[in-house]
Amino acid sequence: MRDDWLEIIHQRRLIGSHKLNRQRGTSTLKEHLAPNHRYFQDSQPEALIVWAETIGPETLRFVKDNLNLRKDFSTGLKVVVGLKRDVRKGAITPSRLESACGYANSLNILSSERLRSILRNESDLRPNYRRSAPLVEHANIRGAEYYASQGDEPL
Repeated sequence: MRDDWLEIIHQRRLIGSHKLNRQRGTSTLKEHLAPNHRYFQDSQPEALIVWAETIGPETLRFVKDNLNLRKDFSTGLKVVVGLKRDVRKGAITPSRLESACGYANSLNILSSERLRSILRNESDLRPNYRRSAPLVEHANIRGAEYYASQGDEPL
């Protein structure tokens, strides 16, 4: 062992070396964690929010809503962890997730099944069908006031 390095030697061969950290606390690198410990750290709400920020603002809103607005916190946590896993495995691209989350947010959707349906059916990629022009009001259009003033007279 030198002053600032720890060297691991087995049968007179150097098999590992690490720079020593003299500060208090843990200094374990994520790569050195056991898979279940790494999963636990990655599934903490703070880590999920940081991950969602890297995807985009719509994903961040979807994640925060799932973590804060659901009656059962654990259900929201499972939804977000599942999305993160699917992005990590390549089942969903970050751009598609961002687009689908934007569509889901516009409809106030929190369900993972409905979000996956949006992704599967590509609902977020379809053009929005909105009225191209506002309703026109003029004297020839009869409204509720006209029919209310007619009373019970037959037409």
